[in-house]
Order: sequence, then C-alpha cells, then structure tokens
Amino acid sequence: MRLTKCEIEGQDTTDLFIRCTLTQTVNDHCENLEYGLWVSLSEKSFKDYKDNYDNENHEVSYFGWLSNDISNYAETTAVPTTVYTKKGNSRQR
Repeated sequence: MRLTKCEIEGQDTTDLFIRCTLTQTVNDHCENLEYGLWVSLSEKSFKDYKDNYDNENHEVSYFGWLSNDISNYAETTAVPTTVYTKKGNSRQR
C-alpha cells in the first residue's frame, strides 16, 4: 500500500495532511477493524515526512490532529494524535 500525502493551499495558509490507519482490536475476533483517516501535521513534520517518503527504513513518530469524523463516535475532528511511521513504506498508523 502506498503512503498518501496532501497539501491544500489557501490564500494565507497551507494545510498539510497525511493518510493513516487507526487499528482497533476486536475482542474474540480474528481480524482487527481499521479506519483510513487523514491527520494534519506541522510544516516541520510534513517536510520530514516528504523528505523520507521513499526511505523504506524511516521510522519516526509525529504529533498531529485527527482531521476526520468517525461514524458512531463522539466528535473526532481536532483530536490530538501521534502518528507512527512503519518500515517498508506501508501506511502509517
């Protein structure tokens, strides 16, 4: 699975997002539940992410803000989060 990044330029600001997965363990079940979500990052974190986009050995964590509503949960936009990249260029979690 390829990593995804997004830059949205406005008149005065640029919003920076990466696509992540949130894994929820499902008790007594053989599979987990995974949500595909967007997380906004700071300019510094996003630059590091872009600079290492093709580095299969890059493992790091970034502070970010969840930028999606998740169905059947209370308000989830703007929830502080930590994104962990994974070796091998698979989608971060």
